[in-house]
Amino acid sequence: MTSKSRTELHHQLRTRAEKEGQGHIFKWWDRLKDNEKDILLEQAGDIDFTWLGAQIKKGLSAASEQSLSGRLEPCQIVRLPATEAQKERDEEMRRTGEDALRRGLVAPVMVAGGQGSRLGFEAPKGAYPIGPATQKTLFQFHAEKIRGTWEKYGHATRWYIMTSLTNDRDTREFFEKHNYFGIESDRVRFFTQRMVPSVGLDGKIIMASAFTVFRNPNGSGGVYPALYESGSLDEMASEGVQAMFYFQVDNLIVKVCDPTFLGYHFKTDSEMSLKILPKRDGDEPLGVTVRLDGKTTVVEYIDLPAADKHAKDENGNLKYWAGSIAIHIIGVDFGRRQCENGFRLPYHRAVKSIPRLDDEGKPVNDPAHKGVKFETFVFDALSDAQNPLIIETKRAIDFSPIKNPRGEDSPESAHRMADELWRSWFKAAGLEPPKGTFELSPLFAQEERDFVERVRAGEDPTPFISE
Repeated sequence: MTSKSRTELHHQLRTRAEKEGQGHIFKWWDRLKDNEKDILLEQAGDIDFTWLGAQIKKGLSAASEQSLSGRLEPCQIVRLPATEAQKERDEEMRRTGEDALRRGLVAPVMVAGGQGSRLGFEAPKGAYPIGPATQKTLFQFHAEKIRGTWEKYGHATRWYIMTSLTNDRDTREFFEKHNYFGIESDRVRFFTQRMVPSVGLDGKIIMASAFTVFRNPNGSGGVYPALYESGSLDEMASEGVQAMFYFQVDNLIVKVCDPTFLGYHFKTDSEMSLKILPKRDGDEPLGVTVRLDGKTTVVEYIDLPAADKHAKDENGNLKYWAGSIAIHIIGVDFGRRQCENGFRLPYHRAVKSIPRLDDEGKPVNDPAHKGVKFETFVFDALSDAQNPLIIETKRAIDFSPIKNPRGEDSPESAHRMADELWRSWFKAAGLEPPKGTFELSPLFAQEERDFVERVRAGEDPTPFISE
């Protein structure tokens, strides 16, 4: 950028920022190097001040005291099969889902925009070594699930992976370094979600440094505009893909492209479906799937009033028990509809500790310094979907999130759940599981049914076991 064009752009953007009460982002302009000025100008130019002003106007003082309004009631859920008729129904749905996989109607979409910082791991979270015996990464586990599914059903679509600006380059390089874990590179599509500025409780944009704005990814709902703007939805449609199987990178045991779940989705002409499971208790940090003013939706746990979190039904069980676990099937056309006339999912406010700059423009990491991050939720589109489908699953076979460094929802708990799951498959097949620590590659099976069928067909799982 020339000195003249830099000066002109600086004047233009600074004038706009000052008009919106955000002129402080240029506080240290005069001491910046030219390349630093260019970074600040680029980031300032990306700020949608109209959008930001609207978020601030909603009332930042209520950011930590959000309340829920409307009539709340339990929603209709396809429960786990308990009768022979229900088991037969599941079998029919499974056949429908398997047919969809054979026809290439489904593409896996994985959201992987986070870092492993909370785990003490400064790299993309998907690169976290989680294999109990091999230290295989989360990325590799999911890649093997997808490879195994494509091989079983004889049709490879593409694997879509959402990154963020904070980890996009590292993620791409990690896949290249590991030869895409045996998947053809052309079958893997990376796309990046938007970043939005964070603000202080005073409504002022927070600066990460003297020349960079503190920004956060725009939440799980950012998958819709990211897919739309990257051309991924167009590519899916051109290749005959009708639905996306959405899951998060940090769920070790998720059944990717679960055929029974897919069958229910297609059989009911649902535009958006999701899996739920019973919450451990009212305080488990999972959104609850409910009907709000007659529409099926998910209420984030921080937005659910305490009285509703712990409300009991006539049998003494949680009234609002159906925890959403970020496993969805989303119609391609439905995803497009969320964006064609402008992305319209609501932004939610989350109060977090965010570093500040001192008078010299240096970061000060004080937990007492609170700020507000704006995020969208993928499940907020549910209330806009035709024939939304909610189906129950079991925690032990589908949900082992890795959120915390220790305790519940940690690498340790994920190891334990995976170990228990694999051992149960061996027993179901009449085999003695290995002694001590081991892991089973998803290339052999990612659910009990597949494992038992392959063993009974005379296949040996030993080459797929690491100890």
